[in-house]
Amino acid sequence: MLGSDVVINRPEMEPSQFIYQKGRLVQSELDPELAKKALAHALLPGYLYYNSLYSQVKENGQRKGEKAVSGKREDNGGVL
Repeated sequence: MLGSDVVINRPEMEPSQFIYQKGRLVQSELDPELAKKALAHALLPGYLYYNSLYSQVKENGQRKGEKAVSGKREDNGGVL
């Protein structure tokens, strides 16, 4: 959903676009760029998981396996 525009992707079917108005979806002409973005949003989580391109975040906001960072800033040449 982008603004009031909604794209619905269904297996083995072309995407459909709707406008959300007054609590209802009204079919509209398909915007190919919006359909492309919707497909990317649908496929990205599986791609990241399958290729292990994600990181797990602990409750304190620290990533798994990452060292705690102090409030003191050090010049490390732009490397974390």
